[in-house]
Amino acid sequence: MQHHSGHRRSHGHGRLGSTPDEWHTSVIGNLSKAGRANDQADDALATSMTSVRVMNVECAKQRDAVHSQLGQKVENTKELARQLSTRIRAVKCTIEHSDWSMQKLHQAWQSIEEPLDVCRGRLAARQKRPKREQVYDPFQEALLREEQELKAAKHKYSEAIHEHQRCVRELTEELAHLEADLKDKTHAIHIDTLCRDRKKAVEAGNPKLDKMYTGSTVPLREVLPEILSTPRGSDSGGRFQERERQKGTLVLIERCLRLEEHMKQRWQATTGVLEVTKLSTSNASKKTQLEMGTKIADTEILRNELTKQLKLTQNKISEASRVLNGTSEKLLYIEKPMTANAERQRIRGSRTPREATSDEVSEALRCQLGGLEAQKMTLQRQVDSLLSTLENLEKTRAQLNEDIADKDKALAIDRQCAAARNAAHGCYSYGVAKVGDGQRIFSDTASSMKRRIFPGHGSL
Repeated sequence: MQHHSGHRRSHGHGRLGSTPDEWHTSVIGNLSKAGRANDQADDALATSMTSVRVMNVECAKQRDAVHSQLGQKVENTKELARQLSTRIRAVKCTIEHSDWSMQKLHQAWQSIEEPLDVCRGRLAARQKRPKREQVYDPFQEALLREEQELKAAKHKYSEAIHEHQRCVRELTEELAHLEADLKDKTHAIHIDTLCRDRKKAVEAGNPKLDKMYTGSTVPLREVLPEILSTPRGSDSGGRFQERERQKGTLVLIERCLRLEEHMKQRWQATTGVLEVTKLSTSNASKKTQLEMGTKIADTEILRNELTKQLKLTQNKISEASRVLNGTSEKLLYIEKPMTANAERQRIRGSRTPREATSDEVSEALRCQLGGLEAQKMTLQRQVDSLLSTLENLEKTRAQLNEDIADKDKALAIDRQCAAARNAAHGCYSYGVAKVGDGQRIFSDTASSMKRRIFPGHGSL
């Protein structure tokens, strides 16, 4: 335009610039362009402001969504941590009570050793009885039955101890898993809480540009919604992973609950085993004590009867010896009249033939000789019978002495068994000391000593 105007200035006939119309047209064009530019700027500014507001709204929504998820995650983790803490305390209490129950089993197992040793010692001692006394009596049967009951009780205690140890070991392993999970949950709560409470300027938003967003705080759903709500096919991988995380913790807690319930059942079973075995061993012990006392009393009665019979036998031996001596003297004495009879017959044999006839004297001598020979034979038979009787009595006395000696040994062994008492047996009497001699029926035991009344002490 300047080129044309210069050209006009150079070639025109002295005219300067453009015409007024052109000048007005130029100004109007410039005004139009400026108006359009201003309109475009207004549109651009409006569009930009709208985009900024929309961006702020979307950012605020996303920010609130992230904050809500963080809050929900923190609450979920806190709930899981609370359940883990509760379960850890319960498991520790269960382990502590299980240890106490196991101590009871160990004490019961150890308490079996003493009566079992006593029972075995009694059986071993009774093996040393004389051959005559080696009989399978009710006392021996009761001892064997008591030994079986004690062994069975010991075996039951061992099985219960092993089962307790296995359960406690499993509970301890699960406790370690619970504590590790709780540690991880505590750390996750700390991290997620830091993320939730962290405020940045860019997240706070621009108040002037954020006027269009009027959203409020999103309320939390119920805890553990991923577990309690029904899974949907549109669930994202994050929600699936969160569900698996929560499910893993709850499965661990459920497993611990089952172990605790099983452990409680073991406590009840242990109590039952202790009661049953205590009753069975106590009954077997009482049966043994009863049979032991009966055996000792029976043996004492038999020994006293043998002693009485021995006294009678000794008296019979003395009487038979006295009678044998008298009979032997008579047997020796009868030789004199027989010798006199023979001498008379010899002397009368020297008579003259006229006088050597059989007269009444000859008959009397023959009758006397026959009677003396018959009496001698009778006396000889009596002497032989008395000698046989004495021999039989001596054998009987020897057998009685042997039997009494065996009874004394058996009594000593059974009394030794009765003396081997323990706390499980208590103060029982094991037979009587002597029977049939006027003594008080007390045995030499702790219970009998308690009941004795000594001179000068009076009644207690």
